[in-house]
Amino acid sequence: MGRYNESIGFYDKALAIDPNSILALSNKGGALVGLGKYNEAIPFLDKALAVNPNFVAALNNKGLALASLGRYNESVPFFDKALAINPNSVNALAGKGVDLGALGKYKESIPFFDKALAKDPKNNAALNGKKLSLQGLNQSK
Repeated sequence: MGRYNESIGFYDKALAIDPNSILALSNKGGALVGLGKYNEAIPFLDKALAVNPNFVAALNNKGLALASLGRYNESVPFFDKALAINPNSVNALAGKGVDLGALGKYKESIPFFDKALAKDPKNNAALNGKKLSLQGLNQSK
């Protein structure tokens, strides 16, 4: 719903009760990502992944935070791990596609966007990423 600031207060209350709540840690990190506070998000996502290194939502959020900081080579492994756990994760598929496109690997990125769009035809990250990758392919010809 985009009410990230409001949700952070609730996650803080949950973390006051249980500082290791994987959902509160991951969701607070995700809310901070939604607010564009990527560097602030990463420690919460790291704590969530310390509790459960296979938590797909935290893996996706960490990948997104790193990618949003332009750290694509660092973010790819988080999307790879999320996809190894859940090959149908639309966020991980789109995230990996965006990363590959940003790294200039346009042809490699397209199948990830196609898989994401097959599951969620209105996914903005996949739609925009595929468009940019196709443009990149056309320009490199």
